[in-house]
Amino acid sequence: EPTPRPLYEARVARAVAAIRAGQAEKIVLSRVEPRALAPDHDLRNLVQALAAARAQAFVSLVSLPQAGTWLTATPEVLLRSDASGVFTMALAGTQWPDPQVDPATLSWPRKIIDEQAIVASEIRSAFAQAGLTGVSETPAHTVRAAQLCHLRSDFAAPPATPEQLARLLRLLHPTSAVCGMPRSAARAFITEVEGAARGFYTGYLGPVGIGGETRLLVNLRAARITRSQAFLHVGGGIVAASDPALEYQETVEKARTIDEVLTVA
Repeated sequence: EPTPRPLYEARVARAVAAIRAGQAEKIVLSRVEPRALAPDHDLRNLVQALAAARAQAFVSLVSLPQAGTWLTATPEVLLRSDASGVFTMALAGTQWPDPQVDPATLSWPRKIIDEQAIVASEIRSAFAQAGLTGVSETPAHTVRAAQLCHLRSDFAAPPATPEQLARLLRLLHPTSAVCGMPRSAARAFITEVEGAARGFYTGYLGPVGIGGETRLLVNLRAARITRSQAFLHVGGGIVAASDPALEYQETVEKARTIDEVLTVA
């Protein structure tokens, strides 16, 4: 169901109150934005246009009987594994600067720096619990994904066994980028407040074992496609200092990832 602005902002305010009351540190709330599609829209054109416009993203079109048809252009790697090792990333924060701005010149508020550090700490713990050693980590740095910028650090470890990979995947998902912190408290709040299931949004997808590589990505910047409409799914991480109006605007910017190419269908 579509999520009008007043409803989303009210949910954000409710999440802020819960966080300030000590129920959680971060809660990720999502909303749905409908868009009309031409009756004769061509999914092939849509996928090609999205791949051309979002060259740095993982672009996919997936149709599942139980989940519907989903179009995705996601920048976030959940887990990648090949002969050289295992890789993942800790991603937090969103800005939408002018396209001419060098991402390296952007500054981040302390709350985002702290949030990203917590995500990174969770990933270190997940690697350790999965029995992976020799983990390397880059400093947090700003990366651009389409019109958005995020704060990210990258993790790498030596090759892992299938059992270790399966355990690591269970420990990583759902990430704090799609659920919150602590995971159990945030998940309970989301279930109560959002009501309807998110479907395939915030799940994960990607090629498994192709050419010796497994690459799983978080299903963000996604839209469920029907015969006549595209339902854009977007969200944001709510913390104690969040402002409902600004959080809504962040989802508008995230929706542009797919919204800007819908007219070519």
